[in-house]
Amino acid sequence: MTDSFKARATLSVGNKTYRIHSLAALAERKVRRLPFSLKILLENLLRFEDGVNVTKGDIDALLDWNPHAQPSHEIAFTRHASSCRTSPACRASWTLPQCARPSSGSGKSRARESAGAGRTGHRPLGAGG
Repeated sequence: MTDSFKARATLSVGNKTYRIHSLAALAERKVRRLPFSLKILLENLLRFEDGVNVTKGDIDALLDWNPHAQPSHEIAFTRHASSCRTSPACRASWTLPQCARPSSGSGKSRARESAGAGRTGHRPLGAGG
């Protein structure tokens, strides 16, 4: 896996060590302004950055997210294989900046509403299905 932002780190808890991808390695001012849902997506991109399916450009696009801009970049969300029950390659995708914009008055973000999209493959936000 690629680690363009040098975010890969280890976390020791008791006698166990875990591999993590730390948002602290990124520009704080860019990370701080992101909604929580996009921070989760950002950590996922860092974890699965491979230079092909998830690139440095995808991470930069998310860090430069503008909630008022027209969607211009599709971002992939990759589930960990152990949590994917239908296919080892299940993925969901969202188009920035829509993924954190509130939907029609329900108060839920569109990212939360379309979280099930990963069960069937790539699906841009707002796509029927």
